[in-house]
Amino acid sequence: MKPIITSDGFFAYRTRCMEYEQAESFALCLKANRSRFTSIGVELSPRAKGQRAWFVTFQPVNPDRMADIGDREQAARIQRADREGADYIFVIDTHSPRPFYRCFNPKSGETYELDHSTCDCPDHVYRLNKVSGFGIRCKHAVELQRRIDASEILPLREVQTPRLYAEVRYCPADAARIPASR
Repeated sequence: MKPIITSDGFFAYRTRCMEYEQAESFALCLKANRSRFTSIGVELSPRAKGQRAWFVTFQPVNPDRMADIGDREQAARIQRADREGADYIFVIDTHSPRPFYRCFNPKSGETYELDHSTCDCPDHVYRLNKVSGFGIRCKHAVELQRRIDASEILPLREVQTPRLYAEVRYCPADAARIPASR
C-alpha cells in the first residue's frame, strides 16, 4: 500500500492492482473495521491491463495516522530535493508586480515559478495545494529554503523591486482606434 493524495485533498492509502473479487473482498474487510477506516472504495485503474486492474482506497480514521502519511509525503519530497536539488538554478524575477523565484532544472528542462508559499509545478498545483493545512512543500520549495538558509539566495522580503508601472495618460485619439466591445 502506498499513501496518496486524493483529488479532493485528503490523504489515503491505495493498494496495488488486483483482480476485482480480491479488491471487493479486501474492501469488505476494511468496512468491517469502520472504527479504524473510512472512505473505502474499489476503483478501476485507467492504465492497468488484464484482470488485475482494480485497487482499493481507504483512509485511516485516526488523525495521528493521517499526520504520519503527511510526514511520509514530505519526507519523500525532501529525498527528491536531496537527489536533484543541487542541480537547480534559482533566479529572482523582479520584473513583475510580485517578485518571485524561477527554478530551472537543467536535467528536465522545466522552469517553475515559486515564492515562499506556492510553486507552479504539477506536484504543488495538483496535489499539495489541496492539502495546504499539512504544510507539505514540493521539492523545489524544499531546495529553495535550503539555499535561503545557507545565504546563497536572498529571501524575497529583502529583494528590491523596480517600479514596473508607468503613468498612464488618456489620449482621445488613441481611444478612437480601440474597437468597441460587442
